[in-house]
This record gives sequence, structure tokens and C-alpha cells, in this order.
Amino acid sequence: MNAQITPKQGDRLIINNVPEDYHYKDLYITEGQYMGVIEQSLFRPEFVVFTTGYTPYFNGNKFSCSGSGHHIEVKNVKFVKTAPANFWKFRNGEVRTHNEETYQKEVNYFECDFSDIK
Repeated sequence: MNAQITPKQGDRLIINNVPEDYHYKDLYITEGQYMGVIEQSLFRPEFVVFTTGYTPYFNGNKFSCSGSGHHIEVKNVKFVKTAPANFWKFRNGEVRTHNEETYQKEVNYFECDFSDIK
């Protein structure tokens, strides 16, 4: 992994080599590809936690991401690129049904191999 760029909340993790015959492979799909959203670090800095399945919520202050949770050792994560990624928030900060808007924000993309996921 590149020592200068470390995974942080909201970054994306591309998951390579998900077995075609893996029964739960659909749980690793976020926005149409095998990818997770980095949510937080564990108490041990050598691990990061990521979720798969949903576009994360971020309103500039609060971050939230639902889905299937996983973790991986930081040493098994490789920086790939910086590019826009989707987030959602409530339009004008008004919390109500059907008032969400999707927007893009620059994040870091990393990759890992499916076999390294814990």
C-alpha cells in the first residue's frame, strides 16, 4: 500500500477476484460493481472496516453507511486512483421521505483481493 495515502471514511474499496460460484457474492456489490465503502478504522490501526451494498449518506458533517460489514488488514489494500464517487443527503437539510439527492465527491479508490477479506 502507498504509505502516503491511507484509507479514510468514504473512500471506496474495489474487490477483485470474487468467485463466480460464491453463494453470497451479491452482498459485495455496491452501485453495480464489487466494491465497498470504507466506514471507519477499528481500534487496531492495521485494519479498516468497510460496508457493501448501499450508497453512503454524507451531509458534510455526518457520515453513515449501511450494508454488509467486513474488515481487511491495511497491508492488503492498494491505492488505485482518486475519482468522484456517489453520496446522498437530504435536499436543503430537510429530513423527510423522498427528499434525497445524490451528489459526487472526490475520494480515494483502493483495491483488494477477495481472499484477503476477514
